[in-house]
Amino acid sequence: MVDLLIPFLGPYEPLAVGLGVIGIYLMLLTSISFYGVQRIGYKTFRRLHYLTYVAFGLATVHSWLAGTDTPLLYPVYLAVSIGIFLLTLARLFVVRQR
Repeated sequence: MVDLLIPFLGPYEPLAVGLGVIGIYLMLLTSISFYGVQRIGYKTFRRLHYLTYVAFGLATVHSWLAGTDTPLLYPVYLAVSIGIFLLTLARLFVVRQR
């Protein structure tokens, strides 16, 4: 059980599982921050939510390296990652237009 709470301690693929643990912690942090937006302020809230990109990257690397069914899902990982990348570029483009 401790293997799932403290990154990089587990016997199975410690790097990959550790990155996944950090990714889930970042996901929890950004999710919980919705309830504290008035307390932390919108600017901090917004900056904090940039961590979702890091969390997505860590979760993807975790899945790619430690997933038992990874060979079947390579196309899915690739398609979703490319989609997120393109949507991020579109978002940045729209922000620059303002």
